[in-house]
Amino acid sequence: MNPRSLLDYLTGTQRASWSDRGFHTRNLAGHGLTAEKVYLLGYAAATPASVERLAQCVHRRSARCLRRVFDNLPWEEDELGPLPSDPMCAVYLLVHPGQPPQLLVLEAVPSSPVLLHVAATGFPYHLLWGKTLVSEPT
Repeated sequence: MNPRSLLDYLTGTQRASWSDRGFHTRNLAGHGLTAEKVYLLGYAAATPASVERLAQCVHRRSARCLRRVFDNLPWEEDELGPLPSDPMCAVYLLVHPGQPPQLLVLEAVPSSPVLLHVAATGFPYHLLWGKTLVSEPT
């Protein structure tokens, strides 16, 4: 096990299934984005206020702040159980060797615009438990 894999293991990183990896790879490729490693950090409401809050969390280098944005996703109840009541966006962290990580916020539709793309220098993404590794070198 290489050190990066050990760090992922120790920080509770999940591995995406092959179908999830395909979906996220297509979503990123639809925007012309690639990276050596891509983490899905979580989902947030696709509203300007949520996107602004995500940018503030990265600027403040606060994993706790980011977790709160994910936890504040509005839910409603129907006959199948709880469902998000607002459109959602996926929050990704792209990691390139020798470059600072990038935080990327995309809606689930590949033709939609990028909602946020900022450098995440110094952001402690390893402190986010439950993140999902959706792309890594083989």
